[in-house]
Amino acid sequence: GRGAPGPPRRRWEPMAHQLDAAAFCSSRPSVYSLVHEPGLGKTCSTMLVYAALEAQARREGRACGRLLISSPAAVLQHWARTTTEYLRVRSREVLCTSKAGDVTAAALRNAKVIILTRDCVTNIFKRCHAWVEEHHEVSMPNGGRRGG
Repeated sequence: GRGAPGPPRRRWEPMAHQLDAAAFCSSRPSVYSLVHEPGLGKTCSTMLVYAALEAQARREGRACGRLLISSPAAVLQHWARTTTEYLRVRSREVLCTSKAGDVTAAALRNAKVIILTRDCVTNIFKRCHAWVEEHHEVSMPNGGRRGG
């Protein structure tokens, strides 16, 4: 079975642009980034979009993807509390850290929500992929460099 339900969801009244974002994202499941000025409702928009994607996945009989949130370190714990309050996510299903070393296969296995600082995301990306430095030199995960 599915086990016990998660904690009850908190309710809020979404704004029109948040409903538009949820409708857009749920009609085109993929990867999205919600980025805008402080105070316009990124937190509520994120929760609304994830809830819509989760409901769609349930209707289609499949698992919902993971939610990755990149956040300033000062509000990491706020995001962790918010996801457990608004979504059907238990605290043990939330991976919230500023340390790339904490993001292991074991930690990711049960994580539905992954909340990391920008530096943590950058460090993980650099371990896995090539990236372009500001001076147009390509850096490789093995430490090699090309171009310049």
